[in-house]
Amino acid sequence: MLRQFRKGRRRLEELARRPIPAPVDMLNLITLRSGQTYKWYGLTVMPVLTAVGGRLQWLGYRTESIHGSPQADKLMIVRFPNHRRFLAMVANPYFALVNKIREAAVEYFELSFTYAHVRVGKLSDSDVLAGLHYNPSDPGLPHDAVARVFEEGPGRLVYASSEQSPIDLFGKRLKGSDPHPLTFKRLALIAYDEEGQARADLEARLASLGELAGELSVHLYRRGALEKELPWARAA
Repeated sequence: MLRQFRKGRRRLEELARRPIPAPVDMLNLITLRSGQTYKWYGLTVMPVLTAVGGRLQWLGYRTESIHGSPQADKLMIVRFPNHRRFLAMVANPYFALVNKIREAAVEYFELSFTYAHVRVGKLSDSDVLAGLHYNPSDPGLPHDAVARVFEEGPGRLVYASSEQSPIDLFGKRLKGSDPHPLTFKRLALIAYDEEGQARADLEARLASLGELAGELSVHLYRRGALEKELPWARAA
């Protein structure tokens, strides 16, 4: 046990020294075992999350898969002033207790440090978002390149981010509820007025997106009732 603690502490210190751009967005892709239990986690994690400056940017649930395998039941983005603030939360003994609730609630979990290269307005103003999860064929592809695919259409790019670092604190033997690296290293969020409009527009643009994005998974997400799902949440 002592050896495991020392190894975890060493990984934490190594991760804290990485030069990760700030502010950092924690992209949470959550497949749930118990939605009710996760609500309790959202309530109990509030004191330690807000103490380190964490702020919810957007939380929504997947309503439809347009292309590819589902990535999550819920998509959540939480912003921290820097990645060390997040690590300070994780190192807090109170969080270690609260985290047991999260582990009971979550079936599978992807979480990474990401940086928002594009952000237009407040994400909390968007009710329906198409999530384009992708690994570009060209690593140098500009982050706003997706916006050109949606020119002269009803959808608009409001957010684009990329993975800066996985959260490799747990070694290689990960449980389902441990933070796994993102399968798709980039995320683009396209805002629509309603889901039917989004479905038709995305299906018409899939061929162009596939040529641009390489590996691609596309899903519709609808913003949740934050006061019910995470009673503490005040989306930024």
